[in-house]
Amino acid sequence: MGRPSPQAMGVLYEAAMARYFARLGVRLRRSGGADDKGIDLRGYWTIPAHRSPAEKGAHAGQVHTDTELMHTVPVVLQCKRYAKPCPPAAVREFDGALARELPGTLGILVCSSGFTAKAKEAFVSCAQPLVLSAVTDEDELEHFEMNAAGQRILPMLTIGREYVAGGRTRPVLLCAAGAGLRPLADIVPAPATGPPL
Repeated sequence: MGRPSPQAMGVLYEAAMARYFARLGVRLRRSGGADDKGIDLRGYWTIPAHRSPAEKGAHAGQVHTDTELMHTVPVVLQCKRYAKPCPPAAVREFDGALARELPGTLGILVCSSGFTAKAKEAFVSCAQPLVLSAVTDEDELEHFEMNAAGQRILPMLTIGREYVAGGRTRPVLLCAAGAGLRPLADIVPAPATGPPL
């Protein structure tokens, strides 16, 4: 059996990123293909907006399920599986693709090898709500950076590092409503039907 084609490798990477982001509550379906117009995956991200007043004094680490208010945002992903860091042209192209989406849609540009300094500079000037993200082969979120437009539509999302035993850190931890994001099924029961993807 031969090595998979670059197109097949791209589809496998898209599927891996869909599974990874599903762990954070992002429900995605593949929209990529020969004429994907810069969008590989499309869907919705549902995260806790804030906790009810009764929970504001709760201790860290407790799981809260029934009184969290949820916030849902349309999301599109462009997946780049590169051997080298993502260049600025990919950031500008994705910003242009986002301009054709509904207002309030968050774009996540995920690259397997991170981003060049010039790509990060281009990202800062993007007008559309945008995230730069890098996920390692070990499924660790290595980089997650949101521009100002993205912060306006997801103000409850914070980005930090999680400290674990032995003084080590996990690369990036996303938090909403004061707790680390966990799979959507752990937050609320999965609805019988959800928003159309």
